[in-house]
Amino acid sequence: MAFEKFDPALSFPVNFGVRNNPYENSKEKYPKQLRVFVPLSSIDEFCSHLKAAAKVVDLHKTGKVYDMRTEEYEEVLGIYLNGNGKKSKFEDDEDSCFGTINPRRIQTEEESEEIPF
Repeated sequence: MAFEKFDPALSFPVNFGVRNNPYENSKEKYPKQLRVFVPLSSIDEFCSHLKAAAKVVDLHKTGKVYDMRTEEYEEVLGIYLNGNGKKSKFEDDEDSCFGTINPRRIQTEEESEEIPF
């Protein structure tokens, strides 16, 4: 079975990095920090992808979210965004990593409707 050609949802990928928390006032409680960079030209595409994914029931998964105010987990429905990453050689610790997120484009009804003539 042949794989479908990958059609990225974003013209430029979202970048992420996990590093040591550089802020003295919070690094004891939160030793790691996730940074996400969304290129301006990809913001509308990223939002459109999330809205399209919300309409595809097959993508809905149960997951746990952590509420920092109550310090408890709650089980909710959502979607997963996956990305590829590598260990960082630029940070002082062994746990730092970086990567990109660029999901497969979701064909929406508006895109798939043919214009009748």
